Amino acid sequence: MCSSDLYDKKRTLEICKRVEGLEMDWYAELRLDHVDPEIIENMANSGCKVVRFGIESGSQRIVDIIKKGIELKDILKTIGSFIENGITPVCGFMIGHPHETREDYEKTIKLAIKIRDLGGKSTFAVQTPYPGTYIFKNAKQMDINILHNDWNHYHHLNPVIETKDFTEDDLKRMLQ
Repeated sequence: MCSSDLYDKKRTLEICKRVEGLEMDWYAELRLDHVDPEIIENMANSGCKVVRFGIESGSQRIVDIIKKGIELKDILKTIGSFIENGITPVCGFMIGHPHETREDYEKTIKLAIKIRDLGGKSTFAVQTPYPGTYIFKNAKQMDINILHNDWNHYHHLNPVIETKDFTEDDLKRMLQ
C-alpha cells in the first residue's frame, strides 16, 4: 500500500478543526504531495506553527530516481503558502543519493538558499543505508560502497558510504 492510499484529506481537516478548539501551538511532519491551500489554511487556523517535510534533493532528476513523487517547480509556491499563513516550513535534504553528481548537489544548495530567503529553514543529512533498507540491499548495483559494518557508526550525520562521485570525506565536507 502506498502512503498516498493512507491519506485522507477530510480526516486531516477534521483533526485541524478539533485541534483549533484546544488553542495550542503544534507542529506536523507531512508530505508535500498531500497539502493544498485549504489544508495549509486549516493547519494555520488550528495553531500549527512548524511543518517538517523531506524534499531530499534540489535536483528533479534525483527526486525522480528516488521516487519522491513531488515536482520541484511547485515547491517554492507551497513553501510560500506556509509562510504566508504563519507556518515555518523546515525542509529536509539528503546528500549522497545513488547517482547524485556535483551538479545535483549544487542544485540542492541553491534550493535550500531560496527556501531560507523566503523565510523557511533547511536541514541536511547524509544518505545512510540502514540494514534491511532497499539501498542497503542493492548498494553495489547503485554504485554505493558501504564503509562500515559497525552499526554504531550509522547516523544520518555520519557518512558510512562512498558513491561513484563522492568520497566519505567529500560527504563530510558537503554536510558541513
